[in-house]
Formats: sequence, C-alpha cells, structure tokens
Amino acid sequence: MSPGAIGWAWNTQLCDTVRRDILSKEPVEELMSSSGVGPDTTLVIYGDNNNWFAAWALWQAKIYGHADVRLMNGVRKEWLAEGRDLSKDSPQAPAAASASAPATPGLS
Repeated sequence: MSPGAIGWAWNTQLCDTVRRDILSKEPVEELMSSSGVGPDTTLVIYGDNNNWFAAWALWQAKIYGHADVRLMNGVRKEWLAEGRDLSKDSPQAPAAASASAPATPGLS
C-alpha cells in the first residue's frame, strides 16, 4: 500500500459478517476512530478490482455522514505502474473522536 495508508478489509471490517450488509453505526465509528479518521479528516480511498471495494467504503462513509471522502482517480494497479512508493508498514494512527450521523441510504 502507499506509505501512510491504512488498509481496511472489505469482507471483515467493512461489512456485517452475519447479515452480509453494510455496517451499523457503532462499528463504523469504531473503525473510523481506530484509523485516526475524525469528522474533519479528508478521507481518500483507493483499492484493487477497479476500486469496487473502495467505492463500497466511500458509500458507507457517505451514508454515515462523513463530509469529505474521495475516491482516488485510478487504482492501486496504476500506482504500481507509475513506480510510486510502497510500504508494508501499517502506520499507528492516533485514535480520533468519531461521531457518525444516523444512516442516510438515499444519497444525492
């Protein structure tokens, strides 16, 4: 992953593994907080598979009211093709205060 990036697993951290649905409010808040993402954080998301799972993460962040979330134009494959820096290190982000809004499935 790119240096400073925090990896999220779509199949364990970004979905309810029992209902196979989006997360409820509390797990979203916990994930954001433990990742150092607060209400004023600009969140840039990218991934493999043409950003399918990155779009899933963006959608959930938006559903729960995160104001500034963006999908990187291009995917990890392009990052690699351009010879950009990579890291296996997972940064230790200080926990952030995270308060999600109630879920709003209809986005405009």
